[in-house]
Amino acid sequence: MLETTLYHPSGSQSPPLTCVSVSPSKDIVAVGTLDAQIILFNTRTRKLRRSLKGHEKLVSSLMFLDGGDYLLSSSWDGTTKMWSSSKKFEESYTLRHSTDIKVLAVDSTFSKGVAGTRDGLVKLFSLKKLTCIRNLQFHQRDISGLAFYAGDTKLITTSWSGKCNLWDLSSYDLVETIFQTDKRIRSLTVSPDDTKAALGLHDGTVVILDLIGDIKPQTLDGHNDVVGSLAFNPSDSTLLTSSWDTTIRLWSNDFSQYEETKLPTGVTDITWDQRGKKFFTSDFSGSLKCWTIS
Repeated sequence: MLETTLYHPSGSQSPPLTCVSVSPSKDIVAVGTLDAQIILFNTRTRKLRRSLKGHEKLVSSLMFLDGGDYLLSSSWDGTTKMWSSSKKFEESYTLRHSTDIKVLAVDSTFSKGVAGTRDGLVKLFSLKKLTCIRNLQFHQRDISGLAFYAGDTKLITTSWSGKCNLWDLSSYDLVETIFQTDKRIRSLTVSPDDTKAALGLHDGTVVILDLIGDIKPQTLDGHNDVVGSLAFNPSDSTLLTSSWDTTIRLWSNDFSQYEETKLPTGVTDITWDQRGKKFFTSDFSGSLKCWTIS
């Protein structure tokens, strides 16, 4: 894995970066910060493009939508915001929540989104103007992962309660509890073919779930601190896992081997580009890095 630093703060008191998203069609990567900013960088020139201000607390999640024409963001200030690139990434719409937003997900048609909060509530909303469709009390503790599933007819949720649940989005009923543990689940990702899910746990364990058969969950050991972010490669379904223990691991398709690299500080978020040739990381030091698979 070849490392390129796109941004590194010069001051000793620079805030940590909290999340990262890369545009699928434009040379732009967005990062959120602990002090409520969203910073846009040009991935080709490595120059800061713009800083977006509008949130009042930590930016918890970012997602480029519709080919990069829109950016969706969430924050611990209890808001989800939509930013339009046609207006030079000015704020277009705001959806308010009762408490801190922990995580976002959108469906495959970019028509609906979901936001998970610190009190276990999942808000289903329209992406057209960020209007609420339904509030769903799916868990009693922090929502840590959300993923639309089965042609957007179902939703997978994970929580600090240690449960990974599957919900029907027509009846809003629980289909099944896919996995349960006494540890906090801190992150979730689903493979591009919808056959597997990966969970990152508070103690550093990664759990692989079979979503279509009866294969027992597979445990991947090695990280020794919170696995805060994971991502399946969109092209070949290899898995990236990142941890507060400062390591990144790239796992083979059968999860039997991995390639590991270390950063100076813990990793806060990780995401692939659309082609699966590069990935981007944000970390506690405030650095944004691009990694190329060698």
